[in-house]
Order: sequence, then structure tokens, then C-alpha cells
Amino acid sequence: MIEGKEQDIYKIALQDEGGIDNYYEFKLRVTYKSDPNSSWYDYVKSYTPYMEKVEESQYLKDDAFDGETYHIELLSNKRDTTKYELKVEVNAITRDKYLFAKTLIAYTIAQDNPFAEPVIVHTNVENGQGIFSLQNTTEWIIE
Repeated sequence: MIEGKEQDIYKIALQDEGGIDNYYEFKLRVTYKSDPNSSWYDYVKSYTPYMEKVEESQYLKDDAFDGETYHIELLSNKRDTTKYELKVEVNAITRDKYLFAKTLIAYTIAQDNPFAEPVIVHTNVENGQGIFSLQNTTEWIIE
């Protein structure tokens, strides 16, 4: 239980490709089975070392486990699988998307702090704001 709520735990063994920097994003998508057009990302928490939370996602860089298997645990509010379809998404993302997420964390934390240093949110768009990024998604349906 976390904050008085029962949690589902999703365990993932991630085999990292060695010798290159890899970046990952983890999400949980929930859909009502009675209405397949209703879909949203659920709150996901993790106590796995090196995970960083941004909104509904958890992010991870492979510095601590380059080329090895890394075991991850994701926690989310308990859901009745007879009413909901649950999908765990693991995205291999670009460095730019990872840096955007990290600077977004810093920006959000500093936003209401008058003593914080200004934060420049990462961008890779010339003469503009935002990022251009690709990702490779793997998902599992939880039953």
C-alpha cells in the first residue's frame, strides 16, 4: 500500500545493449473494456534506482547498467482487469526526448521557487521550441 491505496506491481527485466547510450520511458495505459475509445495514461511510480518521474511516465538512462540486465518495478493503483484493459509500455527513446523530460522536471520544480536558477527546457528545433524525436515501443497487455 502507498498512501493508503493498494498497488499493482509490474516487474520488467530490461536487457540493455552495451557500448551505446540508451534511454527508456515507461508508461501504463488504461482503457475501459466497455468503451475501447476511452484511454488514458495512469499514474506510475517506481522505487527502482535511477528512475525519474515526469508526469505519467518514468524515465531511465542506462549509465548504471550498460550492457546488462536491469530489473525494474513499476507501481500503479490497483485496477480490476475484468473492467479495464491495462497495457505496460516500454519505449526506447532518443537522447533529445530524455533531455527534454529531465529539463521539464527541473523547470517544474523551479517554477514556484523565487530562489531557483532559471531552467532552459531542452529543444532540438532550430529557431523554435520543442523536440523532434522517434521511439520504439514495446507493450504488454495485463490480464
